[in-house]
Amino acid sequence: MVAARESVHLIEIELEGIEQHLDWSSVTQPLDGRDTSYWQVPYDERRVPGTSGHWYFFFHYLDVSSPLRSNLGEMQLPLESPLPNHLRFVRYEEP
Repeated sequence: MVAARESVHLIEIELEGIEQHLDWSSVTQPLDGRDTSYWQVPYDERRVPGTSGHWYFFFHYLDVSSPLRSNLGEMQLPLESPLPNHLRFVRYEEP
């Protein structure tokens, strides 16, 4: 979880060999009974410097018990963990 006024998480994913196929606008987490216009999508997605296929992004109001959904299928979320050293440079700026 990131320090912010709203609930927001920093997520890192590995897309080695498939990154060109991911439609970032398709990455979401369905909300039962809510119109898709209320579903969250990644914010400020960027490649992790010095890596191949590793990306990070912010996600607001994440339900850590549910997977993310994308045009490539479901993405299971790992358990929450402390910020890794290689992402300590990342700063959250409110949209």
